Amino acid sequence: MNTLRLVLALGLLAWPATMWSVIGRSRRPGFWARLIFVSLTAGFVLLLIALVHEVLPEGLLLGGHETAAEMCLRIGGHFLAGLPGGSWFAAGLFALVVVGGIRGVAQAYRRWRMLHVEPVVGTHLALGSGEMVVLPTRRHLAVGVPGRPRQVIVSESVVERLRPAQLAGLLRHETAHLELGHHRFLIAGAAVDGALGHLRPIRRSVGALRLSLERWADEEAAGDSRGRREALRGAMVALGTEGGRQIWDADFAAPRLRALTCPGPLGAGDVWWWLALGAGVSVTFASLTGTLWMHLARLAAGG
Repeated sequence: MNTLRLVLALGLLAWPATMWSVIGRSRRPGFWARLIFVSLTAGFVLLLIALVHEVLPEGLLLGGHETAAEMCLRIGGHFLAGLPGGSWFAAGLFALVVVGGIRGVAQAYRRWRMLHVEPVVGTHLALGSGEMVVLPTRRHLAVGVPGRPRQVIVSESVVERLRPAQLAGLLRHETAHLELGHHRFLIAGAAVDGALGHLRPIRRSVGALRLSLERWADEEAAGDSRGRREALRGAMVALGTEGGRQIWDADFAAPRLRALTCPGPLGAGDVWWWLALGAGVSVTFASLTGTLWMHLARLAAGG
């Protein structure tokens, strides 16, 4: 039973890695961002619970419940606990995953705090419910930073290099990240990446989440306007080259550039969010409650 739980957890964490091409051409990137967010969150929580379940027999033994521990091993379907020292190994894995996840989230918040620009630095201009900050640097920079106030930070080199329509498209893109609350999605990605990012499929899954967020912001910024789509694409091309060489990450840039040559997105209402959330919660709930309650019931009957 717990082996199935571990397999399902790893499956939920790894399957988004296979979705790059689908995300790149989808006309509903917001749906994919939400679905991957739910899958990564559910997989991460399920993995932690499965590791705790592997530690349970040893915990029962330490508590003096030898009979319950033996029954737990017999009916629990453990993957590690039946091996010599397996429960302690699972406990170590649990600690590493938790610490890695906390470290990943802390690093994400630290980056945002470091990026947030004080009023005495750069030029601050009103932009919607936040502000635009122009920094006096020749390094290309364009990023949305959550906080109070929300900031869209660009460098002078970006302002000078882009045409007005391109700059406006870039600002709409970064503003869309902030208005759609993409930093919340990125926090989940940071936790998974910090804990399990050394595994290439899972690191790729976190990348798929980021790609879907970028495409979602692109579609919000450009909509179905051909002029806006061309302007945003032009901004990406202009900022993706320097000194005649490409400086962008092709894995992220190429799908976005291709998508911006196509018509705008179809309307994707809130129903997609609830479908994605419902699917993730249902799978996780069924996996947890079905096997766990059977396990507890057998322990009670045997005790």
